[in-house]
Amino acid sequence: MDLFESPSTFIDIKSLVIIGFVLILLLAILIISVFIIHTKKVQTFQNNLLEMKSNYEKAFISVQKEISQQILDDITMELHDNISHHLVVLKYKIEALFSDESTAKEVLNDLNEILMNTKNLSMQGGKLPKLKNSIIQYIQEDIERINKSKKIMIEFELEEFHVPDNDFRKLYIYRVYQELITNVLKHSRANKVKVRLTGNEDHFILSIQDDGIGFDTEKIDSSSNGLEGIRSKCKLINGTFQIESIKNKGTIATLQIPLKESNALINMNL
Repeated sequence: MDLFESPSTFIDIKSLVIIGFVLILLLAILIISVFIIHTKKVQTFQNNLLEMKSNYEKAFISVQKEISQQILDDITMELHDNISHHLVVLKYKIEALFSDESTAKEVLNDLNEILMNTKNLSMQGGKLPKLKNSIIQYIQEDIERINKSKKIMIEFELEEFHVPDNDFRKLYIYRVYQELITNVLKHSRANKVKVRLTGNEDHFILSIQDDGIGFDTEKIDSSSNGLEGIRSKCKLINGTFQIESIKNKGTIATLQIPLKESNALINMNL
């Protein structure tokens, strides 16, 4: 019997052709679907990369701005606290020249020191300086310079205590001291001042007391006397700052710093 003469055989071939066509069509649909899914995944991945790149660039710009602002803040602090303090002390000594010519040499030395500090600040590119000596030595030397003006007398009192040895902490403690003393010289009209360092193995305490005109701590604008700047510095070293004042009787300012506080920001390398 001829194959093409069998109706059943013809139907079987036709069915196979249809089934084969359907399978090919399904395979083609599957391939197209996989390609579309893959294309979408690639597009999504590329979009994610672009978004990550954009976020990274934004974050980088933000960090750059923060670093620039921090450098500017550090330079401002150095100018306000250190240079300004020396200029105020120098003003006292210049006034003393009218009654004591021997002060002239010290004034020249102070001018040279101010010029050197300014030069060092510009060469450091905004990087904070490190105190080579102890806080005690820097405060003692500063008090000696001020006392030689003979316009105000500062008593330095030491009790047994543990000295902070972290460079960042030492610098900010000294800057707080400088700003407080500058405020006393500029605003208090005091005759006597007592600078006291005390504490124990857990805390370091700096207190500055004067017999000046005092002020109302509730009414005074804190920013006008640098009190807000002092509080900001204290926060950076996890310290607390308190100020008490009685009109016409004087003021006492106290800085207290925990020496064993694990979360204190004392490891910044500026």
